[in-house]
Amino acid sequence: MRFISFLLLFFICFKSDASFNFTSKLIEAQKYISTLQLSKGKNCIDIERKTNPDNYACDFLENYIDFYTVLCGQNLDDYKQFEKNKEQRISRLKLVEPSNPFRLYALSEISLQWAFVSSLFEEYFTTALSFKSAYSYTESNNKKFPAFLGNRKQKGILKALIGTIPDSYKWMANIAGMEGNFEEGMHLLKSYLDDKNSASELQSDIKNAQLLYCLLSFNFKKEKNETWILAEKYTVDFESNLMSNCIRAFVASRSDRNDDAIQTLLKKPSTDDYIKFPYLEYQLGSAKLNRLDADASLYFKKFLLQNKDKALNEYAYLKLSWCAWLKGDTASWRVYIKLASLNAKDKSKKNVTTPSQGSLEKFPQLNLLKARLLCDGGYYAKAEEVLLNKSEEIDKTSIEKIEYNYRLARIYHENNNLSKAIEYYSLCIKMSTSINMAFAPKSCLELGYICQKLNFRQTAKKYFEKVFEYKNYEGKNYMQQKAKAALSKLN
Repeated sequence: MRFISFLLLFFICFKSDASFNFTSKLIEAQKYISTLQLSKGKNCIDIERKTNPDNYACDFLENYIDFYTVLCGQNLDDYKQFEKNKEQRISRLKLVEPSNPFRLYALSEISLQWAFVSSLFEEYFTTALSFKSAYSYTESNNKKFPAFLGNRKQKGILKALIGTIPDSYKWMANIAGMEGNFEEGMHLLKSYLDDKNSASELQSDIKNAQLLYCLLSFNFKKEKNETWILAEKYTVDFESNLMSNCIRAFVASRSDRNDDAIQTLLKKPSTDDYIKFPYLEYQLGSAKLNRLDADASLYFKKFLLQNKDKALNEYAYLKLSWCAWLKGDTASWRVYIKLASLNAKDKSKKNVTTPSQGSLEKFPQLNLLKARLLCDGGYYAKAEEVLLNKSEEIDKTSIEKIEYNYRLARIYHENNNLSKAIEYYSLCIKMSTSINMAFAPKSCLELGYICQKLNFRQTAKKYFEKVFEYKNYEGKNYMQQKAKAALSKLN
């Protein structure tokens, strides 16, 4: 009799009433979460949890709150707390009825979010395992519920991201157990976004997919106007949505619309309902510096005051040194360039700097610095005027000539003077044989894009493949990702 009583007690205690439903309160929570009004979103979830304590859609949305908190703040303590919360949520979500397609979808999305976050902290083995889990959950869900549209989104993101992993991180793709293909992934992601049947209860996921599609398009497709049109379409809410504001400004600043980027960031929502997002101050400082605005330094200082975990501090101090140098303030330049060096994550790379950047031992070359910043802002006519100003001709060292050739090549390229661009990119490559800097692989990448545009496919392929021949320069992984995506499109 005791044994039977024990069995009854066991089944009663461990019977799961777990459900997964997007109630009206949770749909409201998503609206707040997707705009980064996280405290309001959390309040909605708390109300739902009191009413329906076994609705595990609450766990799914709480994971989004942790995800955005770490993404915006990049704080190590937040990251560690996220890890603890994630494991508990996965355990609870596994109790959801297997007949609900949101069960495996939520598990996949949480794994994918964890992959993004762990990569920020350079825990790449964890990132690879998380990709593997996300892919496994998505494949299982696709077999059980082939008509469920969320599977298309997950598979598209995974294929696109894994398809651009540089060769030096190929082991991550092997662990994930998945063949990546950037073009196939982007096609799947776009078909998800274009499908009118996308679940209305997944507004936060749809918004997330829209912004990620913009970023992937810009970073790896090299189609500025097309990406800007997408950004305008998907970020019409930029004055009330902090994440939309960030993505819109990012795309604008890199699509020769620097003035639009500045105006966007000046209109960002800034009430206490929104999460603190220090990076936006860094963005605004960078955009203003690209326009050579005198007040750019104010925003880098704001960023440094707000940035708790010190990420990006190296670059903020470096840009403050440029602000000082442009004003002729040598004393402040020395202070900031020293702070940039002290905050550098990779001390070994500080021995190799560009003439426009400067170093502890050498001032930046003023005209190259101005041209670099103006080019980054899309002010190509002004940049060309600075470079061709014979009254302030640059020094004749080989390194300065290499950067000079690269800057001119980029100006001619953006102005569609392709013959001149080819000439100067080629000069840059030729002069860089014994100098370990990014200008040569960058020139190869750009020549690949030019040849691709002119439909010289084999020559384009040769230049994209040549990017992988260069080793140990700053930005190598990103450059190889772009080359890999370009080769994927060619093939």
